Parts: sequence; structure tokens; C-alpha cells
Amino acid sequence: MDTRSNLNIMDFSNIIQALATTQRTGTLKVCNEEDEKKYLYFKDGFIELVYVPGQEDFAATAFLKSGFLDEKQIHSLYLLQSKTHGSIAQLAWETKLLTEAEILDALSFQIQEEVSEIFIWKDVHCEFIENTPPANYQDYNFLSQPVRLNASSLLMEAARVNDEWNRIKQAIPSMKDVYQVSPDSFHFFDENNPRTKFVREILSLVDGVRDVLEITQRAKMSKFDALDILKDLVQEEEILPLKHTELLELAKKAQQKGNLQKALRLYERAEELGADNYDLPDKIAKSYEALGKVRKAIEKYLDFAAKCCTKNDLDEAILTYYKVIRLDPNDLSTHEKLISLLLEENRKEEAVRQYKNLIAKYKKFDLEDKLLEAWKSVCLHSPTPCKEGFEELGQLYRKKEDTVQAIIDFDEMATNFLLSERFEDAILCYQQILQLDEECIEARLQLASTYSQIGRADEAVEEYKKMAEMLSRSGVIQNSTNWQFLVTTYEKIVDLEPDNYTARKWLANAYLESNQPKKALQHLEDIRLIFQRKKQYDQVVEALQSLLQVLPENIQYYEELAQAYLELQEKEKAAQTYHQAGKLSAEQEKFDEAHQYYQRALEIQPFDLSAHQAIASLLKRQNRMEEAVEKYRDIRRLLEGAGMYLEAINVCEEIFRIVYEETYTLKDIARLYEKCQGRRGALEHYVKYARKSLQDNNISEAKFALQKIKALDPNDGNIDAIEFDIQHRENLLAGSPVARQAPPTETRVSPPSQPTTQAKRTSGGTRILRPTISKKVSPSHKKKEEPKPQTLSSQLERLKTLKKGKSSPQPQNAQVKQISVKNFAQHLKALKKGTSPSSSAKIQKDKSLLSAASALKGIKSSPPSTPSSPSTPSKENVDSVEVQKDKSLLSAADILRGMKNKPK
Repeated sequence: MDTRSNLNIMDFSNIIQALATTQRTGTLKVCNEEDEKKYLYFKDGFIELVYVPGQEDFAATAFLKSGFLDEKQIHSLYLLQSKTHGSIAQLAWETKLLTEAEILDALSFQIQEEVSEIFIWKDVHCEFIENTPPANYQDYNFLSQPVRLNASSLLMEAARVNDEWNRIKQAIPSMKDVYQVSPDSFHFFDENNPRTKFVREILSLVDGVRDVLEITQRAKMSKFDALDILKDLVQEEEILPLKHTELLELAKKAQQKGNLQKALRLYERAEELGADNYDLPDKIAKSYEALGKVRKAIEKYLDFAAKCCTKNDLDEAILTYYKVIRLDPNDLSTHEKLISLLLEENRKEEAVRQYKNLIAKYKKFDLEDKLLEAWKSVCLHSPTPCKEGFEELGQLYRKKEDTVQAIIDFDEMATNFLLSERFEDAILCYQQILQLDEECIEARLQLASTYSQIGRADEAVEEYKKMAEMLSRSGVIQNSTNWQFLVTTYEKIVDLEPDNYTARKWLANAYLESNQPKKALQHLEDIRLIFQRKKQYDQVVEALQSLLQVLPENIQYYEELAQAYLELQEKEKAAQTYHQAGKLSAEQEKFDEAHQYYQRALEIQPFDLSAHQAIASLLKRQNRMEEAVEKYRDIRRLLEGAGMYLEAINVCEEIFRIVYEETYTLKDIARLYEKCQGRRGALEHYVKYARKSLQDNNISEAKFALQKIKALDPNDGNIDAIEFDIQHRENLLAGSPVARQAPPTETRVSPPSQPTTQAKRTSGGTRILRPTISKKVSPSHKKKEEPKPQTLSSQLERLKTLKKGKSSPQPQNAQVKQISVKNFAQHLKALKKGTSPSSSAKIQKDKSLLSAASALKGIKSSPPSTPSSPSTPSKENVDSVEVQKDKSLLSAADILRGMKNKPK
């Protein structure tokens, strides 16, 4: 017997009775709508065993429920089983915890419990497997005799239980409910009543955590006895059910502990009680999926996806639909919903992939109509041209033999593609139309036009030729299929309809491709005039662009194109076009016109840097240097305001090409480097700015630059020198008598090589230098600089230099050094008499005398300097130099002694 059917309770009873009457041997598999399963083993018509999947151990449950063993004893048996791998029933018998008779009684009790429970299931499915015992049958081979329960007695007990269950359900509607003891309850226990101990046990299990199913499983009594006691407690209001909010909290905790069965029961009961949490269906679905209940998981996932769509949470809905498709790949409806949402979210590439997956399913189930729509959608939404899709569509249309509808559909698709500038897709559409009807003139014309639009001239010409052949066969034109014939065809169309834009455009393209630009220009000019008259400026733009391809140096076309863009409110393109006109005018040396065009561009886009830069270059080219500098400064401000610091620095460098190291431009560069984290550049230019400010006697700005240098690099080698120069200039300005000390050695940065310039003084005091060509000048032609007044301090510095055998500039021979020492001695005499033209009278003499003496000692002890001349001097010349040196030293020493002894 092998039976699968939906049975009500009476039908199940008949099955049991039939198996008993016919004395069958085998296993009856029983499952319900919740996918709960039980296996009843029959032998010769008697029920010997029940196996429940997921139950820890049938015998352990039986011993506990029947009251033969407590939980501690059951736990000890499980520990022993982990070592011996024996069955719980056999270990209980071997350890003499139970006799064989007690084991049989416990098993009989549990079999009765499991069979009785089947009778309260709503929907039952049965399958009888002949001569096959259940999985746990070997656990009871040690028994001398098996359990043998009569089916009739089981059915009688089941009938009683079924009647009792109907009464219990009125008080306890669900086995998933959780109860807690009422705060106001007071239960009186009658110790003489044998039922009291069972009531006390049930109350001990009601803790606000266990649900009814768990209580009945843990109670040491039959399930229905436990339910009967719970019913009485509920009716007496000694226990109260939890609300759905409390059930959700319990479910969450159960899920965290990994008890998915318990969590699922609580989630389901909370939903039954009215819980409407947004993600509750998703939690239930995930629990079903984790427990392997796929069908129920899919139902709940779909409920959740619908809820997400209602809340406009489309991303979550998409993820949920993916889960459903993974669980049931053949669910076409869900797959279609997924694609619809992907398109709504503009996830076109993903939608196309899913369409292709869905198309495979459509093919599997031979759904041609759905295939047609799916391939159309793939072609429309594919980010790149889908040749496969168009070919599949063509085959489907040919298979349906509906050419007219096919052409209509392809033409509609091609129009949409052209509007969105998807020219390759449009070409594929027209090719499919021509495969269906090769004499479709409109498709041929559009195909040729599209080829021409994307620069595929050879293919465009080929299509035009085919069209001419068709027109010739149809009698519109005669006698030729060559290139000139095609041109003649278009000329006739223009003669018949002068305002035919399409025909004129074809002609213009044809003349261009046949290298006849004058004729092409005529048609393009006509097109421009046609659309200017109609004020269709978008077409005017297209005509002017074509004209410029032929005459790219026609400035008038650029001006008209810019005006057309302005009519279309495309200001950015208008500005760019004026810019192009300005550039072209400048190339043609029409500087005033170029300036006007750039100004028009700036009127449209005042912050167009390229236009500003073009004007500056134009001014420079016109030798209008002062205006060019002002424009470059405007550009620098714009760039700095936009945070484009490096570009602003480049503009400052451009100013330097006109005004070499102009003071405040140095400051601007340093500040810009500082803003863009260019520490080295900032440091270098602050040093230059400090020195330039000192040259201009602007001590406050020099101090400002010094502070910046210190902030950037406290150890910079220029700091001491700049500080010294600032202090010296302040002393000079204040008339201080403090002697000027020799400044510390400076680290000077050589300026970049620049073209030499001619100076011009502006009205505002800015020094504008005109760039001229730099030429090398021989030393003999250099203008002699007038000697500057020398202070005692500076002379001492020179003495120190002489001590080292050096001078700046380097002496050409030993005689030069000797003359320098003599000159210094003469100058010391002048200082002694107070007749020096410099301000050295204010310097403290003692310090200078000491420095001079030190320098003289150095000169006396230093070796003769090596001459820079290529020729080596003779020994006589060297001796003469040494004699002159000694005399000069003696003379200088005498002067120093006289100055030291002179009273102040």
C-alpha cells in the first residue's frame, strides 16, 4: 500500500483501522500543513513504535512524561550515551534505573500521546511504506518482547481526546501562547485531591517564558491532562496570556539564543494577535527558511516585499524578491516583479541581466508572447546595443508571420533610440525592418541618414545607392544607379519641395562626400535660411555647424551660431562659440574684433577663466602691458576665489614675465603657496618679499614676511640676515648710534632666468617693465657702477674676506690684492680724521678697531691668493706682492693704534 492523500480525522481513523484489520507491516508517514511529521510503525496490524523527527529521544521523552525518571536521571543517561553510544532505553535497563516492564509501560504511554495528537491536526497527509521500520527501531532490539498496542483501543482514546480538545481550544486558542501567573491570583491547594500535585507542577512551569507547547512537553503527565489543567487555570483567571508586544520581545531573545522553533512560534502568534511591525513578515520568513520550510518562507517573503513596495522601500523589496527567486527559480511572477522594480530604480543593466534569466524560463515553458515582450525590453533598456536581442525579435516576428506589426514595433523602437542618441541601436532596428521588407523606403532613408550622422560615410553611401535603385524601379527616377544618380534624385526632391530639410541635408552630405564643397555650401546656406525664417534655432545650429565644417575660418558663422545658441537659451555653448570667434579673430590679427568676442563671452559667463586669460594674452600681444597686468590680477583673484591656487600661482608668474618680481605679486605667490600647502614655495617667496620690501624701505611688510618665514620654518637660514637688515634699517631711520654689526651669512635664492626688461613708471607708482630680447654683453661694454659709500663695518667685512684669500669679485692677480689693502689703509686714515662720506661716525669705534685688528692679523698670516689668470706669476712678482702686503699691514696697524689712542 502506497498512499498520498489529504484526509480528515475520520479518514485517518479509517486508515488506522484498515491497517490493523489487514495486519499490515510497515511504516505510516503522517504530516500536516505545518510540515510536522510522525512515523507510526505497524507490525501485523499492531502499533509497536512511533518516531518523531527532531525529538531528542523518544524513550527519554517517554520516561520523563510518564514520571518513571526525573530530569537529573535523564541527564545522566545522556552523559552515559555520549561515552557508550547506546540507546537511552537500553542504558536505562542496563543501569537498572528501569525494569523492562516499566520501559514497556512508558513507551506505550508515549505512543498513545503521539497518536492522539495526530487527531487534532487540521490537515493530514499519509503515505504507507511497506515492510520498512522507522529510523529508531534498532534502539529497542534488547527488549524480550516489543510494545504491541491494539489499534481499536488507540482510536477510542483518540476520540475521547478529540472531544476534550474542542473544549480546551475555547480557553487556550493556541499552543503558541505564553502565560504568566496573575498578580491577583490566589490558588487554594486541596492536599487530599490527587490532582493537586499536577496543578502545582503546571503552575511551576507557567513563568511568562514557556509557551503552552513547552509546558505540555515538560509536564510529567499526558499532554491533554496538562492542557486540561491549563484550561481550568485560564478560566479561573489565575494565569493570563502575554500581549503581542511581549511575545515579540520573547521571540527576539529566543532567536538570539538560537531557538528558532520557539522564536517562529512566538512571531507567528504575535502576528495572529495583531502585531503589525514593519519587518515582522521578514523575520517569520527567515525563520521558516532556516528551518527548511521553503513554501511558507516564500509566502512570508512575498508579504514582506508587498509591504516594502507600499512603504516605497524599493531596495528592500528588490532584495526580498531575489530571496524568493533563489528559493523558487520557476516563480515567473516574482521574477517579473523584480525586473519591474529594477527598471523603476533605473538599475537598467541589472534589469537586462534578469530579463535574460527570465527569457530562459520563458523558453523552457514555451511562452512566445512573453518572450517577444522580454526581448523588446532587453533591446530598449540595454546600456549597449544588444544585437542578440534584435535578432531574436526578428526570428520571433518571422515565426509569427506578422510583418506589418513587426515593422511598426521596430520603427517605434528606432525612433526612441534616435531621440536618446542611441544610434547603433537605431541602426539594428532599421536593419531588422529591411530584413522583413527590403523595399521599405523610409527605413532605408533613416538607416542611411543614421550612418551619415555617426560618420560611417561608406555605409551611408551604400544605403543611399540602394534607395536610388528602389526609386528607379518604382519609376520615380530613371536610368542610373551610380553616385551622380543618387545626387540627381535628391536634387529633384528639392525642386519639388524647396523647404524639404531632409532632402537638402542628404544633398549637402552627398556633395561633401563627393568633394564638391561649393554645392554643399549652397544647400547648407539654404537650410540655415529656411530654419531661421521658421525660427527653428535648433536646426539653425545644426546647419551652421555643418557650414563651419566646410569653412572653419568664417568668423561670421561663429557669430550667428552663438546668437542661435542664445535663442535656445544654451548660454554655455553660446559663450564657447564667442570664445572660438575671438580665437579665430586673434589668429587673423583682428585684435579689436577678438576683444569684442571675448567680452561677449564674458557677458554671458562672467567667470569664464579661459576668456579672461585670452583677453590678457591679447593685451600682451598688443603690447598693452599695464592693462594686461591688471587683467592677470583679475584672473588671479578669480582663481584664488575658486580655490585653484596652483593655477593662480602660474598667473602670478605670468605677471613676472611683464613686471619682474613686482613686490605685492611676490606676496601673493607666497600666500597662494601657503594656501595649497606648498611650504617650500611659500618660504622662498616670503624671503624674496622680505628683501624686496626692505629695498623699498617698507619695514612693516618686511616684518610681516619675517613672521611668515618663522612660522613656516623656524630654522630657515635667511631669518638672521633678514632680522639684521630690519634692525639696521630701523636704527638708521631712528638715528641710533649703535654700530652696524656684520650680518650673518644669508642663503640667497637666485631669481629665475627672465627676459631683460625696459622700465616704465605708471601713474600709480607701479613699475611696468617691457620685455625685450636678452643679449650677452661683453665686460668691456658694461656700464661702470658708481662706488657706494663704505662704512667701517663693511670695510672690516672685506678685511675678513681678504684674510681668507678671497674677494668679491675675485682679483685677477696678486697685484689687485695688494692695491685693495692699500686702499683700505687709506680709508682707515679717512675714518680716523672723521672725513668718511658714509654714516660710520655713528658706529662704536672700539668694536670696529678690534675687528680690524683681527682682520689685519688674518691678512698678515694668510698665504698669497692664487691668481685667477691662466698664467702662473713668476717668483719675483710674488715676492714683490708680499713686500707690498707687509708695508700695507704696517701702515694699517699704525693708523689703528692712532685711532685707539685718540681721545673721544
